[in-house]
Amino acid sequence: MIKKLLARPYHLFLLIAIVLFVVSFFHFNTSLDIHLHDTYYIIAIRTLYQGFAIIFWLLWTIYHFTYRFLYGNILIWSHLILTLIFIPIFTIIANYQFLVFDDFSRYMVVVRLAAGTIIAGQCTYPINLITGLIKHHSRT
Repeated sequence: MIKKLLARPYHLFLLIAIVLFVVSFFHFNTSLDIHLHDTYYIIAIRTLYQGFAIIFWLLWTIYHFTYRFLYGNILIWSHLILTLIFIPIFTIIANYQFLVFDDFSRYMVVVRLAAGTIIAGQCTYPINLITGLIKHHSRT
C-alpha cells in the first residue's frame, strides 16, 4: 500500500476528500463569518468542508486520467504538499477567526499567505502536465 502511494502520490487527494467529507458531518451549527466592507457573509463550515472534499476528489480524478502524461512525482508531491498546507490554515481561520489574532491585519496576513500558497500549489499541476506532454512529444 505504501509503495503504491509513493509511486502514485495523487491517491492522497482521494483519501483527504473522503476524510473531509466525513468530517463535514460533525460540524452542525458552526459557521464562518466574513465581513467585507458593508456586507456580512455567513457560510456553514459543513458546506465548506464538503466543497473542499469535492475539489480534492476532482483533483484526484484529473490526476487519475492524466497520470501517464505527467512529468514526474516530484511535481505531484509539491502540488500535494502545497495544497494540503491549506487544510490546517483553513481550520485555524474557520474555527478561531479573530480569537487567535490580536487584530484584523494579522488575520489578513494569514489569509493572504494561505491564498498565495494555494495559488502556487495549483500552478505546479499545469507545469507538470505541460512539461510531461513536451517530454512525451519529443520521444515520438
